[in-house]
Amino acid sequence: MPAKKRYNIGLLATELVDFNDRELFRGLTDLSRELDFNLVYFHGGRMDDPIGFNAQGNAIYKFIGKENVDALIIWSTALCRFKSPEWSQAFCDSFRPLPVVGIGAPLVGIPSVLAESYLGMFEIIEHLITLHNLRRIAFIHGPLSHYDNQERFRAYRDVLAKHGIPFDLNLVSSHGDWNIEHGKTAIRQFLDERKTPVDAIVGASILFSIGAIMELKKRKIRVPQDIAMVGFDDKPLCRVFDPPLSTVPIMLYERGRLAGRLLLKLLNGETVPLETVVSCKPIIRRSCGCNPILSVMV
Repeated sequence: MPAKKRYNIGLLATELVDFNDRELFRGLTDLSRELDFNLVYFHGGRMDDPIGFNAQGNAIYKFIGKENVDALIIWSTALCRFKSPEWSQAFCDSFRPLPVVGIGAPLVGIPSVLAESYLGMFEIIEHLITLHNLRRIAFIHGPLSHYDNQERFRAYRDVLAKHGIPFDLNLVSSHGDWNIEHGKTAIRQFLDERKTPVDAIVGASILFSIGAIMELKKRKIRVPQDIAMVGFDDKPLCRVFDPPLSTVPIMLYERGRLAGRLLLKLLNGETVPLETVVSCKPIIRRSCGCNPILSVMV
């Protein structure tokens, strides 16, 4: 459905050096060519980013308004990584009455495009249990208040319960930010501080899984022969890492396109659902213990 006029649609994300931001941007730029609208990218960084001078870029968000855009797409969970869900809601609300579509977490009164984090995580953990007969499965936590982290942990609890596996807090890491170092820290917690046996490790982010494997290699612990590993988010490194990583994609290219279509419908006076969920199916490679030659969807 082409737009009735050439709209200016603003995108608030974080940084194009990151693969996920580029996928989101690519999805929207492709859609803008197809449906004839202008895409305006506001690179202001994460809100109140404590690293260096990054937060100074936030000033650009104060200049967004009806004078320069007709509507906005906001990747709220990325922009507001260091803020609470309530603060994120208020930030998105501050741009209204401009039409807004969020990406990342549900928002009150604002349509959002979400990843099916719960089902994707449920399926990849169930793969470890049913196909590989693993039961001592550890979970590496992301940020405490992050919506997708909460959904992935909820899936972890539920799939264990479904298969009669007792929940053990010793197999759950402390919360941490989305980076490789947190994966290394989690291994030290499991093996050194708690000395708990582990059959498999599930990372709420594939970055945690990568960090965990790096730490395990230092200890001469093999993946997947000694400990199986899966994660969430299919970055390009997953395909070439040793071993190639079984994971769940977060579908940002597709979510960006969907958000753009929803926004055009709003601009053309149509009603859209408050939540649109994009399916995220596990991609099985070697790190879980499957055939190293095959890469299949379960």
